[in-house]
Parts: sequence; structure tokens; C-alpha cells
Amino acid sequence: MNWEEGLEILDGVVFNKINRHLKDVEIIILQGSWQGLSYDEIATNEGYAAKYLRQDVGFKLWKLLSEALGEEVSKTNFRAAIERYNFRNINILSAAVHDDSYSTIKNEFTLEYPEGLVPLNSAFYIQRFSTGDATRTPIEELCYETILHAGSLIRIKAPKQMGKTSLLERIIAHSNQRGYHTVRLNLLQADTTVFSNLDKFLRCFCAYVSHKLKLSTSFNESWDEYRGSIINCTTYF
Repeated sequence: MNWEEGLEILDGVVFNKINRHLKDVEIIILQGSWQGLSYDEIATNEGYAAKYLRQDVGFKLWKLLSEALGEEVSKTNFRAAIERYNFRNINILSAAVHDDSYSTIKNEFTLEYPEGLVPLNSAFYIQRFSTGDATRTPIEELCYETILHAGSLIRIKAPKQMGKTSLLERIIAHSNQRGYHTVRLNLLQADTTVFSNLDKFLRCFCAYVSHKLKLSTSFNESWDEYRGSIINCTTYF
């Protein structure tokens, strides 16, 4: 089980228990603990006080997970607790499936034809691994980590019907889950004259993003002809 799968399970059990998703600071503690980091290391990396993470957020988090998972959970054993919880649920699902007849299963579990965009919960979607990656880290996880860095760029290049759009949908869904606001921009829909002038293109880019995020579009304070278009665009964002 990887970190993303573990986080999905934990977020689900917390939501079922208290009707809310995991908070950002709780996710920070979980991810750091998953990586084997101490509270001091997590605090240094994320800019928190170690005492706050250990005695306040962490204490309440492990208590909540203990209640949600039905066993004593701590910073050192929560990964094993997730595995046991997941194993129990797989066994329950397996038993329920075997209790039904073949016809019932066939009627209730109809797989979609694998064509075009593959839904987020599709059984046809398979994670890919980067060629030559000794760590065997799924491409999806690499993308999820990359988008956490400001100004990052991900280029997805592959032949047709290789899953580019499906991968993009998962990146966007993960961004939304982490609390990011997302904007879909298709440059094929832009007027060709926009690309003839960098300043015009960047102004249109800023205006489109602002419109999609329902923000007021005003270039007066951030757009100065003496600073250049690229600096103006950076300042605007």
C-alpha cells in the first residue's frame, strides 16, 4: 500500500466517524510519520512547533483514528493498523460477493468499455511507472508531489489512447482534494492573434484565470510597461 492509498482510507474513516475530512496539518503529520520522520523533523520541514504537533494535533489525531479504526493507533503503528483495516474490509467484501449468485453479480457490477476518459473509480485504470525509475514510484504519485511546488510544470506526452486525459483528471482531482483551486484552460480555443504578442497573451492568460476563479480583473496595480510582461504576470499572480 502506498501513501496515497493509505491517505484515502484514513480520510474515509475519519469522514465516516465525524463527518469531516482530514485537516491539512493532520495530513502533514500522517505523511511525515508515513515517511518515518520524527515530530521535530516534521515541524522543521513544515514550519510548525514540534510541541504543537506532538501534544495537540498529534494527540487528538491518534485518538480519533483509534476510535475510527477500532484499535489502539499511534504514530508508530498506524500504517499496520491501516493494513489490518483494509484487509478486514476486503474479506467482508469478498464474503458478500461469494454469497450472491453469478447472475446477481453480473447485473450489479457491469464494467464500462475502456474508451476515452477513464473515470476516477474505474477498474480499468492502471498506474504507470517511469522508465528507468529504480524506486518504482508510480507516475501519478510523482505528479501529485510536483503540483505541491509553486510554479511547477508537468508535461504529459504520449501517443493517442494512452491515458493522458485520464492521468490529467486524477491530477486535478488530487489538487481539489488538497484544497487547491483549479482552472481548465484549452489554448486551442484561444484566438490565434493572442499568440502573436507575449504581452497580449499573458494579459489574456491572467484575465481568463481570474474570470474562472471569480476574481476581479485589474491590471492597474500589477501591470507596468517598464517591468516587462513576464515580471508583470508573475506579480499579478
